[in-house]
Amino acid sequence: MIESDPKLALFIMDLRSKSEEEISKIILKHRKDMAEYNSAIGQQAYDFYLRTFYLIANGHKVNEIDFIKAIGSPDLKVKKLGYLGSSFIHNSDMLVSMVNTVKNDLENGMIYHVLSFLGNLKVVDEEYQVLVSKLKELINENKSKKEAYVIYYKFINCISRMNLSEINEGIFFIKLQIIIDKFRNHPINEDIEFLSKSNEISNVIFILQRTKKFYIKTKCVQIFNLLLDYNLSIDESAIKYLEESVTVIRLLKRSLGEVAYYVECVEFLLKKGVSSQKTNTFLFKMLQSGNEYFLNIAIRLAKKYHIYTDIAIDKLITMGLETDENYDLLISMIDQSNYQSIYERREEIIMTLEGKDLSQEEIQCKINELINRILNLCPNKMVYDVFNAFPLYSVTKNVKNFLTENCALKFFNELKGNDNPEYFALFYQSALVGNKVNEIDYSSLLRHLEIVKEEILTENFFYLKDVLNLILILLFYKKEHIKSSQEILIQIYREFYTKNSEIKGILLENILLYNIFLENKTIFIEDDIFLEYVLLKNNLTHTIQITGTNDINQIFIYQNSQPLSYKLKNKLDKFIIELNLQSNNDLRIEIIMNNTKYINFISNIN
Repeated sequence: MIESDPKLALFIMDLRSKSEEEISKIILKHRKDMAEYNSAIGQQAYDFYLRTFYLIANGHKVNEIDFIKAIGSPDLKVKKLGYLGSSFIHNSDMLVSMVNTVKNDLENGMIYHVLSFLGNLKVVDEEYQVLVSKLKELINENKSKKEAYVIYYKFINCISRMNLSEINEGIFFIKLQIIIDKFRNHPINEDIEFLSKSNEISNVIFILQRTKKFYIKTKCVQIFNLLLDYNLSIDESAIKYLEESVTVIRLLKRSLGEVAYYVECVEFLLKKGVSSQKTNTFLFKMLQSGNEYFLNIAIRLAKKYHIYTDIAIDKLITMGLETDENYDLLISMIDQSNYQSIYERREEIIMTLEGKDLSQEEIQCKINELINRILNLCPNKMVYDVFNAFPLYSVTKNVKNFLTENCALKFFNELKGNDNPEYFALFYQSALVGNKVNEIDYSSLLRHLEIVKEEILTENFFYLKDVLNLILILLFYKKEHIKSSQEILIQIYREFYTKNSEIKGILLENILLYNIFLENKTIFIEDDIFLEYVLLKNNLTHTIQITGTNDINQIFIYQNSQPLSYKLKNKLDKFIIELNLQSNNDLRIEIIMNNTKYINFISNIN
C-alpha cells in the first residue's frame, strides 16, 4: 500500500486551485526539484516520487526516467512507487532499460510488484523474454503461481492457453486486460477461436453478474465489445443483463467507476443496435448533468451514434469549447441538418474563441475551419452572405471551391474603391475567379501595397502576410510594370530586413522571381544589399554589366577561381562595372562594405 502523505494532499489542493498556466509552472518546478535532489532513498525521496506518481497518473508530463531510477532504489517504499509509475511509461527504450532490474527483483523475492508491472505492459519487447524461464520457476515453486501463469501466457503470446474460469477476481481482471491488449495488437486466428468459445464467455458472464467491483464489470463489457468487433455471437441473456444494469437515477451521486460501467454498457448496446428508452434516457441525463466529465463522454457518444446531436452541440458551445479537441468535435458534428442553426450562433462561437488564450492568427484559423464546413454544406445563395461576413476567409486556398463567378463579379464591383485591408483578399480572389485581373489598375495595387506595408509595420499582420502574397501575385500579372514593381519591393524589403523575417522572406522570393521577365536582373548579396546585372551579347564577346550603389567600398569578381578585370564608371549615386566573360561559368561576387565582406554568385549565365 501507498502511505498517505499530508504533503501530497497539500500539493494536490494547490494544483486544483490553479490555472493551467500556473499548473505548468508548478510541474516544471517539481521536475527541477527532482533533478536537483537526485536521490531515491529516504522520506524526502518518497515524498518527491509520490508527487511524481500523482502527476503521471493524472496525465501530466514528468521525467519518466525518474521511475527507472526509483525501481533501482534500495528503499522498498520508493521501489514500489517506481513500479507503479513505470506502468505509465510508453517509451519502449526506457522500458527495455529496466529489464535487468526487473529480473533481479524477481530473483530477490519482490514478486508481487514486479508481476503487476509486467501485467500492465501494453507490448512485451523481445528483451523481456529473458524473464520467461524465471516465470516458469515461480510456477514450479508455487510462488504467486496464478499471477505468474497469467504473465507467462502474456509473454509467450498465447492467450488461448489461458482459461477464464477464475475465482480470484484480481487475476481474472488481469487476464481480461491481457486479452484486450492482444486484440488491440494484431490477434491471430487462435486468439479469435479462443474468444468464440461459449464456455469462456460464460465465465465472463458469470463474473459480470456476481462481482460487486465496477472496474471488473467494465472490463467484462469491453470483452463483449471485442465480440462485436469480430462478429462473434453474444448470449441474449448477457445483452438483457447489460440493459437492465444501466441506472438513470441520481447519476451525480454515483462513483466514477460505477458511471464508467454504465457508459460502457450503453455504448455496447448502441453499438449492437439496441436502442431503448433506458439507453436514450441515460445519454440525455448525462448531457443535462452539468458535470464536465459526464458531458464530454455523452457528447462523443451522441456524435458517434447520432443521438441528441443538437443537444450535444448546444452543450459544446455553452461549455465554452475549452479545448481544441472540443472545437474539432463541434466542427465534425456540423451536417446538413444543423449547419444553419450553428451559423446563426457564429458570434457566440467567436466570442468563446476570443475569450481563450489564443493569438489572433490561431482564432482566425479556427474561424476558417468553421466557415469551411459551413460553405461545404450551404446552398449557393448563402455563399455571398458568408463571404461578406467573413472576408478574411478569402486568404485560404479553398476560396475557388465556393466562390461562384456571379458572386465574384458582385464582390469585385462592390469592393473596387474599398481601402479596408480586411477586404483586399476577397477583392483579389473575386478578380481571379471572375477573370477581372486586367481591370485592376496598377496604381490601386501600389496603394494597397502601401496600406498593407504600414499595417504590417505596426505589427498588425496576422492575416496581412497572406494579403501581401496575393498583391505580389497580381503585380506579377502586370508585366509592363514589372521592373518598377521589383524596385518598389526592394525599397520595402530594406524597411523590413531587420524587423520581420517572415515578411522579408516573402518579399525577397518575389523580388528574385520577377527576374524571369527582366533582362536587367537583380542579385541579392546579403542584409539589404542588391546589385543589378545585364548580359550584353554580340557576335564576338559576351559582356556583363553590373550596377550597384556608391556606398559599396570595393568589389571583386571571379570566374573559374580567377579574378576578372573590369571597367568602372560612376553615374550619380551608382557605379557601373563592365567586363568581358571568358565562359558562361558562374561568377563569384565579393564586395566590401563598412569593413565587412559579402559574397554571392551569378549563375546560369547564357
